[in-house]
Amino acid sequence: MRSCSLRRSSFTPFARRSGVLRLRRRPRSRAHSELARTGAVGSVALALFACGGDVRIAREDATHVAPAAPTHIDSWPEPSRRLSPASVPAEARRLDIAPIARTGPPPPTYHQDVAPIFATRCVTCHDEGGIAPFSLRAYDAAAAQAESIAWVVEHHIMPPWPAAPTDGCEPLRDSRRLTDAEVALVVGWAAAGAPEGDADTAAPIVPGTEPRFTRSAEAVSAEPYEVAPGADQLRCFVVDPGLDQDRFLTAFRVRVDRSEVVHHLMLQAIDDAGQEELILARDRDDPAPGYACDEGGLGGSTRGLVVWAQGDRTRRWPEPTGLRVTAHRKLVLQIHYHPIDVSVLDRTAVELELEARVAREGEMRSLSVAGSPLPPRERDVEVVASGRPTREGPIVVHGVRAHMHQLGARARIEVVRDGTPRCLLDIPDWQFEWQLFYDLARPFVMEETDELRVTCAYDTTSRIEPVGWGTSSDEEMCIGYVYVTVP
Repeated sequence: MRSCSLRRSSFTPFARRSGVLRLRRRPRSRAHSELARTGAVGSVALALFACGGDVRIAREDATHVAPAAPTHIDSWPEPSRRLSPASVPAEARRLDIAPIARTGPPPPTYHQDVAPIFATRCVTCHDEGGIAPFSLRAYDAAAAQAESIAWVVEHHIMPPWPAAPTDGCEPLRDSRRLTDAEVALVVGWAAAGAPEGDADTAAPIVPGTEPRFTRSAEAVSAEPYEVAPGADQLRCFVVDPGLDQDRFLTAFRVRVDRSEVVHHLMLQAIDDAGQEELILARDRDDPAPGYACDEGGLGGSTRGLVVWAQGDRTRRWPEPTGLRVTAHRKLVLQIHYHPIDVSVLDRTAVELELEARVAREGEMRSLSVAGSPLPPRERDVEVVASGRPTREGPIVVHGVRAHMHQLGARARIEVVRDGTPRCLLDIPDWQFEWQLFYDLARPFVMEETDELRVTCAYDTTSRIEPVGWGTSSDEEMCIGYVYVTVP
């Protein structure tokens, strides 16, 4: 391992303490390593990457011998690209398994076993008109994707919940991760040829539910913005929630207009009239809706209200808390647009649920790293930052989120007390497309002497030049967010 110190670290609003960049050789991601060793479909063990000879597929008391599969691990997609059926390797989608005499119990079927899982866990996204590429509400559509579904379910790529149930980490609330029993049913169903079962005796369906939400106001541009072809864009829109008294943001819901181009967004509060004027001046100088905020940031001091990325649908802040929205002041909606080949018009909005009062006022805090560029051609580049909250006294951590870009490999957020780390969030296989805010099952009290530590690791083997820090998807970031209250 070799080490070098970062030139600077940005801790907002944490006091600067340290920033260390470490390089360490490691194997490919955990899923890659597992696939390099074995691919599994239900009770079928398929040695996909044998070095030669035959691949032996065994289930129950029968055995079938098939030709050896390719040995190229690189034929499997990177972790951040494994989210659609098209990205699942051909080997996983074309398993040629000979018929096997069955002596055990009947296989799982769609109507009796699998449809209830899909209804509860999947169709909030996998529905007609949903953000997912295909529907799982009907048998024919689900059966057509059965083997792809089994692969992503077995490797916990779907439903999207990159956080791992790591021993020693604080438990998280409302996990989307399937249980081992649910995984076994879905994978077993696919391995058996996706049998339909009897629709007349179908198991009861309990549909998944979104958190309750009552719209009070919304943050949206007055007119659509034309996203032109080219590089990533950060566009900021000044919006007026029209409040004559302070209110508290207790929940929000993002209404995405063009999902193919919107990656993530942030909503910021402006608390000071002077800062608002600086931001309005930036807005007036740009003739298009909003203003470019790639360089120079927002143009004034703001306070975080919303951090959102795809997959983090309706979000309620833990009760009875909320974030203050100041009366007679405007908000800034910052949207990160992906590169696109053709122009599109976008008018993405953030719907707000506001309350007159809450028992405890919440705050969004962040800890970020920026410094020496990441070296290219490295399998594992680790960046570590730690900081102490600027507020005196203890704080209560209710939620946590990590943020990186496309080279991210893993992330971890911890509280360090007397030299001993306590894990709040562990993401062992980073997925760029699914950057969620996680609620802790139990609020964590962070004492005044505790430090927050954020660890980000990157795989830069695809780059031939050093990778800088910045907002573009071709650059990198390392940010840890925490949602806190004061006890």
